[in-house]
Amino acid sequence: MGLGGGQVLGTATVRTMARRAGAVAAVNGGFFVRDRHDGQPGSLVGYSARHGLLLHEALPARCCLWIGRKGFRIAPVQAGLTVVAGDGASYRIDGIDRTPGRVRDLGLHGDLAHDHTRRVTSDMVLFNRGFGASTLAGPGVEAVLNQGGRVTSIRRRGGHIPCYGQVVAGIGQAATWLRRHGLSGLRVPTADVWDAINGGPWLVRQGRVAVDDQAEGFDRPFSRRRTARTLAGITRTGHLLLVVVDGKRPDWSVGVTFEEAARLMQSLGAWDAMGLDGGGSSTMVVEDRLANRPADPGGERSVADALLIYAAGWPSAGSMPSKR
Repeated sequence: MGLGGGQVLGTATVRTMARRAGAVAAVNGGFFVRDRHDGQPGSLVGYSARHGLLLHEALPARCCLWIGRKGFRIAPVQAGLTVVAGDGASYRIDGIDRTPGRVRDLGLHGDLAHDHTRRVTSDMVLFNRGFGASTLAGPGVEAVLNQGGRVTSIRRRGGHIPCYGQVVAGIGQAATWLRRHGLSGLRVPTADVWDAINGGPWLVRQGRVAVDDQAEGFDRPFSRRRTARTLAGITRTGHLLLVVVDGKRPDWSVGVTFEEAARLMQSLGAWDAMGLDGGGSSTMVVEDRLANRPADPGGERSVADALLIYAAGWPSAGSMPSKR
């Protein structure tokens, strides 16, 4: 997995990320915040991890693509994180590497879009060096933890993130809890994570088309609209399938709905499959060349993350797929 800026909040084109990492191929990754009024541009939307480092909390019911040394799998995230004080008191961590007070939510009710940002008055957010060198200034307090989990200071929000430590920021009731319990020491349980890329919805499960878009927070107009889609699938033998369907170009390709995307992945041999970010973000790069026609009016869009493929295990350069 590659990050646009090398850390959370940065964006770059898929081709730039592939070049920087020396990858032979790449596709765009998961959903991310594009507009400043929706939060911090480049912030990931849904459970994400890189090299075992958590980058964003899970969205309820959403699946993600897990990448590990033993292979790939598609699954939702079940467990959350809790910070535990030295006196035994505990508090749920609401977010990871994002702006406290701004929560990415799903459009499960009414006419909401498939995701949006809402404001909250109480929020506990964990920061690590995946976010960058410093946290964000604002109301509330922060507890700074060293590598061993010992609290080294309680401070106002906005400051250095230790290289091998963490920072827990709180606003509202969460800030009150940190002031009360932080100096007695905090412990953040280690999450059992692989690299993970957010996305959705789940398209194919155990070889069968199984699209439950509304349960994962995608509204029906978005789901039934033909548009560009980036898709990830896993065959029954454990091979990863990466597919980009162009869209928004009537003279070339109008794209697919989620249902059509599911049937496409099933026909290609996917035992499990899911969607990644789509629309103008959908991009595939092979050997430093665009292998599709991105739908973004400006051409290749800058995105927050990308799924990178390296040469090991791939065919020789002479047998790599060529540009259409």
